[in-house]
Amino acid sequence: MHRSEKDKRYDRQLRLWGDHGQFALEYAKVCLLRAEGLGAEILKNLVLPGVGSFTIIDDSYLHNIPLQKTSQARAQVVTESLLELNDEVNGNYLIEDVRDLLEKDPQIFFSFDIVIVTDAREKLLIRLSQLLSGTSITLVVCFSIGVIGYLRICSPEHVIVESHPDSYCPDLRLDRPFPDFVKMVDEQPLEEMTSEKLCHTPWLIIVYVFLQKFISLHGHFPRNHKEKAEIKDMISKGAVDLWSQLCKRENNLDSSFVLENFQEACQAVNTAVLPTTIPENVKKLLEDDRCNDPCLTNIGISGSSNTNLKFPTRNHQQLHRKNSVYTTISPVKFWRLVRALRDFIEHEGEGQLPVRGSLPDMISDSKRYLQLLSIYRERSEWAVERLASRLLQFPDISVDDVRLFVKNASFLNVVRCRSLEEEMKLSPARSDDLNLLPTHKENDSMLWYLVLRGASSFLMETGRWPGSSQPYTTRFKFSSNNQNQNSTGILVPREEQFSATNSEQLDMNIIESDLPTLRIHLNRVLQSFGIATNRVSTDYLEVMYLIIFPTVCNTDKNELAV
Repeated sequence: MHRSEKDKRYDRQLRLWGDHGQFALEYAKVCLLRAEGLGAEILKNLVLPGVGSFTIIDDSYLHNIPLQKTSQARAQVVTESLLELNDEVNGNYLIEDVRDLLEKDPQIFFSFDIVIVTDAREKLLIRLSQLLSGTSITLVVCFSIGVIGYLRICSPEHVIVESHPDSYCPDLRLDRPFPDFVKMVDEQPLEEMTSEKLCHTPWLIIVYVFLQKFISLHGHFPRNHKEKAEIKDMISKGAVDLWSQLCKRENNLDSSFVLENFQEACQAVNTAVLPTTIPENVKKLLEDDRCNDPCLTNIGISGSSNTNLKFPTRNHQQLHRKNSVYTTISPVKFWRLVRALRDFIEHEGEGQLPVRGSLPDMISDSKRYLQLLSIYRERSEWAVERLASRLLQFPDISVDDVRLFVKNASFLNVVRCRSLEEEMKLSPARSDDLNLLPTHKENDSMLWYLVLRGASSFLMETGRWPGSSQPYTTRFKFSSNNQNQNSTGILVPREEQFSATNSEQLDMNIIESDLPTLRIHLNRVLQSFGIATNRVSTDYLEVMYLIIFPTVCNTDKNELAV
């Protein structure tokens, strides 16, 4: 089959997340707030695999750009640089303060699928979280301080259809076999097969034959490992008996003849001989209150009226996908499908999920393997039709959506997160959630989190990170006056024009003087969680402080964010 240039280009990632994952990526609309180094790096890793489009919102200007004598908007520079990486991605930018935008035109954020903000100011983060909390738009909060990074996903509900589990058992239903499957097996007794046909008999048929012998002997389906081991012994002995019979019937049988498919059958017993059940993760969904919500309607959100979005001067190819039939399954679609699934289980499904409709690889001739596959696929398609008939009133749910849902019915999941406001409000946390043992390295992540919360509190009060003399955000304004240039001819902000020696001395003084203030802010955070302030010792805080914050000064001064 001929592969398109796009498939060749994205071959590795297609192997990781498949066509549906690539489709979701190619049609995703991403917004980045504050295009500093971390934000630019995140977008780079989305642009390279082919994200649909991105928008950068930032009001800062870059300085110290080699060979540039005029200031440039950071959003513009980062956008143009990123678009050089992939000509199939669309990008634009908006030079505006996020806080002003939240007041004047908050609707602009509703036109994106995901909003990434690399900002540590808690009031701004809570405002964004509140704005997006009633939508299906995910807010990703991330920032870095020196050598430490923070990442927080804010999404009331994230639905997962294709979870791509690392390993799973095949859905064969041998405890309740389909009539067509039983008929196929009964028409082909193993004892009457030729050597050629026997050695190419699918292990699925072999396992079923000996499973029926076990049930006839014991009167029940295998219940434990010991009983499965008995089936394996029956298969092994059966292979020896059948081989002996073949030797008597076929005089020219090669002495090296081996029934490898019987060995394969023994190996498959543990995963094939399983009772058909509904996984616990799916049971929880079927019992979820959302499944009973009578008001599952699409969230109607109007777009932004903002006309100040800047597009790059170069024309980029429009996103397209030839003959695409893929769609993304939103939370509303998901819960409608779950409700239809529950109704199917209670009626035609006889208490079970729809069959997956796929088979593992196995030694077999093409004819019988395709016949087996056809039996399972037809049963799966029957379930697709039954579910689709329950969703006819929702034209946005296609048959392909239902088919994808049925195929992954055993792996469905929903991830729910606390809101950012709940996390940051002043309320004691459960002791189980904050089991702080500073002497144990495995709990260091919680300590880092608390220190970062203290640093964020410091930032909100002072407008800078602890240990740094640089303002966290500054709208630098430049002029063509030569007085605003340093000795190398590169423009710098007026407030930064002091000698390197004075700067280093100032930084050291700030590092020493900021520690007590940081301690005060950390104590506030600890008290808000109901944690004794002595649980994080001053010595431990000082070590963490020296690791992180002295590097902030150099990072702030040298970062170009491109």
